[in-house]
Amino acid sequence: MTKTIAEDIKERFRAIDFFRNCGGDVELPFQVDRVSDWDAASQHFCDPEWENTTLEASNELTEFLHENFIEQYRDWNDYADAGRAFINDELLEGMESWQSSKNLDSVFVDCVKWDLLHALLFQQYKVELSGELPDFYGKLLSVYETGHYPCGWSDAYPDGVLVII
Repeated sequence: MTKTIAEDIKERFRAIDFFRNCGGDVELPFQVDRVSDWDAASQHFCDPEWENTTLEASNELTEFLHENFIEQYRDWNDYADAGRAFINDELLEGMESWQSSKNLDSVFVDCVKWDLLHALLFQQYKVELSGELPDFYGKLLSVYETGHYPCGWSDAYPDGVLVII
């Protein structure tokens, strides 16, 4: 049977008021570095190092699942397909509107889609396994839920902290 993302997780993502506080104050339970404008944010999210960081964090999550929960990990592709469909059907239009309104590079939408897909997968497995997982994508989700955008990383991963606007 094909697996799908739990409805309560999708509802959590639907409830996010994306980017509403970008550049404003933020309170998070972990340290972040902040940039104050979209030009600075663009320098971070267009940097290949940010892509490498998010890829490394994704690999860390999948490796953890493979090593510790091999049976559940076999559902990754089904969950990923369901997550992509959800993002494209329900969240993509808002991302594209924001990108257009701020005249941001098209990589912005790609970055947000990647982040949200992996945050969905993180949440699905966190609920399903009732346990601790590598939490990079949990932190990204927390940033999005505050209305900010995680656009970079301040050092070589895993050292350093998220950069947000």
